Order: sequence, then C-alpha cells, then structure tokens
Amino acid sequence: MGHAEHLCGEERMHLALDDAHVHMHVLGAFLFEVAEADGLVEGGCIDFERLRTLVGARLYRVPRYRQRIVRAPLGDEPLWVDDSRFNLHYHVRHTHLPHPGDERQLKRLCGQIASQRLDPEKPLWELHVVEGLAEKRFALVAKVHQSLARGLWGLSLVEALLSPEPFQDFETGPAWQPRPTPERLALAREVVLRRLAAPLRLGRRAVAALRRAEDLGEEARRSLTALLDPRPASPSPLNRRIGPHRRLDWQVLDARQARGLAAHFQTSVEAVALATLAGGLERFFEQRGLPLPEQRALRFCVAYPEHAGGLCHSGPVGDALAWRVAALPIAVQDAPRRLHAVDQALAEARPTSFRLFAAASEYLGPGLAGFPLRRQLGHGASNLTFTNLAGPAEPRFLLGARLVAGFPMLPLVPEQALRVALYRYADGLYWGLNADWDLLPDLHDLALALAACFDELVQAVGSQAA
Repeated sequence: MGHAEHLCGEERMHLALDDAHVHMHVLGAFLFEVAEADGLVEGGCIDFERLRTLVGARLYRVPRYRQRIVRAPLGDEPLWVDDSRFNLHYHVRHTHLPHPGDERQLKRLCGQIASQRLDPEKPLWELHVVEGLAEKRFALVAKVHQSLARGLWGLSLVEALLSPEPFQDFETGPAWQPRPTPERLALAREVVLRRLAAPLRLGRRAVAALRRAEDLGEEARRSLTALLDPRPASPSPLNRRIGPHRRLDWQVLDARQARGLAAHFQTSVEAVALATLAGGLERFFEQRGLPLPEQRALRFCVAYPEHAGGLCHSGPVGDALAWRVAALPIAVQDAPRRLHAVDQALAEARPTSFRLFAAASEYLGPGLAGFPLRRQLGHGASNLTFTNLAGPAEPRFLLGARLVAGFPMLPLVPEQALRVALYRYADGLYWGLNADWDLLPDLHDLALALAACFDELVQAVGSQAA
C-alpha cells in the first residue's frame, strides 16, 4: 500500500509562488574555521566524505528531506511521497574556489547557486561544501525550498548537523526504507475523497472559529488588509519585475554594540537594525540618482514577520503567514532622529495575515494558494521585506570546526528586487542581502552603506556621552 501526504496551506502557498523568475528557496552561507586537529582536515583538504557521511547519519531527524512532491492526476494536487531513488551524492556537493579564495568570490558563487532552481523531481534541497577559502576556512551553503523549510529560515538539516560542543565521532543513523508511492489511480481517488470531505472539515473549523469569534474577526481583518491595503507603498527603484539571476552580498556588525545602542535609546535591537537599513537605503538611493527631496515624497514601506524564528535558538519557530507593514523613514539623515522615527513607525505598523487564505487553499484547490500573496505584492503594500532571525549566544560546531558566521538569504518575491535578512549569532549581526542581479548590480554599495549608518549611531552615542 502506498503512502502520500497532503501539503499544508503554507507549503502550498510557497510552492504556488515558485516560477522561472521567483525561486522560493531559502539559502544560508555558513563559514567554518578548521584546524588540523578538528578531524575534518586530511592532507590539507577538507574530508568531504566524512562530512557527507555525517549528513547521511542525520537525515533521519528530518524525514521530509527524503521526500519529493508529486502531482495527483485530478486537480494537480501536490503531495509528499518518499523518494525511492534518493541519492545523497546528488544533494551534498563539493566545490573549490581558487586558493586563497576571498569573500567576493564566495559571494559570486553563492549568487550562482541561488540563481538555479531546485529540481522539482527530487527532494527540494542541496548542500554545497566550498573549499579553498583563506584563513583555514570552508563554507557550507545550504539551499532549501520554502515549502520544505520549517519557518522562515528553517534549515533544519543544518540544525541537525551543528552541535554546542565540538565532537569527532558520531553514530550512523537508522536504516531508511522508502514507502512505495501510490499508483496514479489511488492518488486520484485520494484527491476526490478529500474534496468530498472538504465541506465537513470546513464546517468543523467554522464551528471552532465561532467559539473564538473575536480571533476570527481579527484574522479576517488582517487578511483583507493584505489584499486591499488602503495605503499602498510608493513605487521605488526596488519595485520592478524581477528576473532569474541573483546577486548576493553580506555585512557583519557588532551585536554587542547593537545591544548597547538599544539600551541607550531605550528601544529594541530590531529597531536599531531597521534604522540602520533606513539610513543605508537613503545613501544607496542617493548614489543611484534619487535625491533627498524625492525620497521624502515616497511612502516607503517594509514588511517584517511578527515572529521570525531563527536557527539553533530556543525560541518559537518562525511564522511565514503573519506580517506587519511599517512606513520606513528613509529620508531622515540624523541618526538618532531616524531611530526615533523607526520606533514610531513600528508602533503604528499594520498587521496582515495569510492564514485564512492558506487554510482555504487546502479545501478549494492549489490554484488559490498563491493568489493572495501575488495580489498583495502586486498591489504594492510594501517595497521590501526584512527578517530579523534569532540565533544562539554561544558558538556552534560542525564536527570540530567552529561556526564563525552565518548569512541568511531569503527568496525574492514578485515585484521586489531586494530582500534583507539579519541573523543574530554569538556577538555578531550577520546581514544577508539577496537581490536581482540585473536590477541591483551595485548591491555592494548598500552593504557598505549599512556599516556606515550603523557607525553613525555608535558615534552619536559617543558624542552624547562626551
């Protein structure tokens, strides 16, 4: 007897957005520092086979990574099934940069990886081990489709590989036996039965919702706001139709300084980050020929998740269905005033939600899944999305190698040529910038502007103390 699982509403929405130009995979670029004693270096090179063996030993913790998506004959219904031809060598790949490889070369390589769609006929993930970096470092580049990922940056396989302590030995995972895929007739029958039972399931949900009518009303209001925002964002240089090619960049800032700034100005680290982003965009736009008077005329909005989650942290999983939209003060040049304006904007942010649409897509078919997201993005509710991801305060290790940096790259969405994510790990703030290559070839200027605007805030505290 075959086995198949229906995708949940959130998984369907992310799958429905994916097309030739919108690649709905998340990407993480992780830098590790190794030494001869780590057990990962053999003859001056990374022991790649040992790493791949570790991945195979940890896959039992993330069963979805051995599954692929099939389509039922009726209604094009997507279902998860075990991949009977699963090949670990396809998913875990080995590549080199010319030694000594620098960050610029690694960014270009990550951009090439991000530009390539995942094969829909296979489990939707890849791991790229990159050697050749300077300073005894190597990189692990993880690429996972959002429909497979847990949360916003749910690289659960990477979590399974990392540990709070360096270790050399690991146990082989349990043997895996794929369950057979149902025949096409059985898949079609399953879809028909699910459709016939949809009114009953929907009725049960409606009864449960009536018992919490206030919550249901709030969810409906948020869903309508997502579709029919009365105050859309102004068109900006970032809001054009994107292509398939990606340019990635990143920046590292001091988390201890950010916490100090938040304490000094009596605000949050997220507000400090958004003020840094607002100042960086102001400089970036001015370099691109958009002067301050024109920037002041823009209603520039940023969307950010209510609960972002993170990687290797103890908090709740990220929620990709509930967002807030705030008007970002990009044309305020004084750093403290800009931070105050961001605080006010966050207090006035509008909540939006896609939960009702995700739930409805489970009953009314996959064709509805991507509509509310595409409608909201096309309507111009926001100019870009920003995600603030949590991480552990203590170091993490891959076998004996210490994780020194982790850069998050979340997928671009229609009509938005830039997406910004921030990962808080140990004492660092690791910014990941994902952009359309053709529309933002000067992305590195924005990365430099972020550092300059953060320094402005630090210097403002120093001048006030003096």
